Amino acid sequence: MLNVWFWRTSSQKEIDYIDYIEESGGILRAFEFKWNPSAKYKFPRWFLEQYRDVSLEIINPDKAGEFLMDDGAFPEL
Repeated sequence: MLNVWFWRTSSQKEIDYIDYIEESGGILRAFEFKWNPSAKYKFPRWFLEQYRDVSLEIINPDKAGEFLMDDGAFPEL
């Protein structure tokens, strides 16, 4: 089963897309989407402290196709 969320603090720090894949041993993945391939992004420290075993990835137009073709990217509708 795939669960999907976004994450935001009261100070507006956010992560665009988070999923948790139960079938793959409980993998938690966090994604941040940036239009500019050279844009720099630093995942919020508080998020990293709370979720230590998370896989982090920045998705830009160069990586969008790979992300969309990932079997776990979207839950079944």
